[in-house]
Amino acid sequence: MTPQQANQQERAPAQAAVPRGPEPLLFDMKNALRRVNDNTRLMAELIAFFCEDSPVLLTRIDDAKAVGNAADVGRAAHSLAGLSATFDGHCVREVALRVEELADQDRLADATTDIELLRQEVDRLCAALRAFPLSASAT
Repeated sequence: MTPQQANQQERAPAQAAVPRGPEPLLFDMKNALRRVNDNTRLMAELIAFFCEDSPVLLTRIDDAKAVGNAADVGRAAHSLAGLSATFDGHCVREVALRVEELADQDRLADATTDIELLRQEVDRLCAALRAFPLSASAT
């Protein structure tokens, strides 16, 4: 390196790396299976239930928000948080709990972004759960 290059490098502002924590775990199938005694058939049914019921709950959130019914938004968000906890679905649970908290504070206007994020996280979790290889027989 030439002295001129070294001088330029010294004058250049240091770019600090922005520390980013690890991405939250989408789900933890090992723990989820442990909760149902490694019964993969039951787990497949729970996955199907989650993926079928979640869109209904998201619609309830949308409908309740549209008419300003914070209590119904909160109940539906709470249900989604509980359903996702079955799989240790941390991303869905965290966003659902934020929506529930905003509903509890009657701040539905502030929940719009989180509700959209909740929809995305539910879709992502459902797709990942459906793609997870479970054996067809119960253990």
